[in-house]
Amino acid sequence: MAGLFRKRAGTDPETAPPSSVEDLDLDEFALNVLDVARHFLISLAVPESLAWVEAIRRAECAFPPPYGATIASAILVAVQETQISRFHRSRLRVALHTPDGAAVTNEERYFIEAFQDIRKGRHSRAYANALMLCEGVNSHAFLAALERLAVITGEVDALHYNAAV
Repeated sequence: MAGLFRKRAGTDPETAPPSSVEDLDLDEFALNVLDVARHFLISLAVPESLAWVEAIRRAECAFPPPYGATIASAILVAVQETQISRFHRSRLRVALHTPDGAAVTNEERYFIEAFQDIRKGRHSRAYANALMLCEGVNSHAFLAALERLAVITGEVDALHYNAAV
């Protein structure tokens, strides 16, 4: 019976290898959101890197004028809501060691999949990804931030999470 409760080797989400960005099947908008979010996350993990400056620059290049900085700001709000909701703020992992950006950590995957789920109206899946990312803590503010970002794509008409904000 004790064997049922033992962790299987390689199944611990903290030590699991990052999955591939390719496996996520993201459109260009979502890929750019992930890229900008990564730079904000790097900036939080390594403040002296000033990666937030690069995040804004990349948003300005990736998204049509004059929306780059506005979209960057919306992504930053979602990243901050993630940080606020987590017990282990310092353990939010970023794929720092993949220079080509091909790998994605579990945290990045939960973030971008929650965004994609909101864009596609899959609220239960968005909520599940948000719970994983936010460590089971109140994820409503994070989902509301992602929903405001998704409104920009024009794929979200009715507000689901922002109605209560």
